[in-house]
Amino acid sequence: MAGWIITLPCRPYVNITTVWNANAYTSIADAVTNPTAGDGVTILADASDDSEAQSYGMSSPAAAKYLGKIDQIIVHVYGKKSSAAPQPTVNITVHGVASTAQNLALNISYAWTTYTFTGNWHRGGSEVGFVLTFTTGTMASADTVNIDVAYLILYGYPIPYII
Repeated sequence: MAGWIITLPCRPYVNITTVWNANAYTSIADAVTNPTAGDGVTILADASDDSEAQSYGMSSPAAAKYLGKIDQIIVHVYGKKSSAAPQPTVNITVHGVASTAQNLALNISYAWTTYTFTGNWHRGGSEVGFVLTFTTGTMASADTVNIDVAYLILYGYPIPYII
């Protein structure tokens, strides 16, 4: 069961890898949430990005400092892929530990999709470190993947107060 504290969106704030054709973190850090569409400026993977992983450091909202334990992270993505393109995968890394990559389930027209990761993550130090990674499959010459918005929502439990 998900925890009872919900944080504000964690958005990309830095590129960790820059391998996709268009890869700037600012392209997917739009200040919108599901169901509002993004600004149309995307990150792009094409045939030159065959099986490549694109990673972003994610901001840690102020409310995250009150989380002692995180048990659910929902990834929200607004994007699309060409009809023949393989589904890209998404995974998260929390404090250096990567989750198992999951298919993102993009459509051929822009739409929101989500993936929920469940786990038992504890806060390490004063900050919570998150990395969001998208990985393409084997891309043919006409294949494309476009992602316009990506953010995380955290669910967890507060740090116990000692009075």
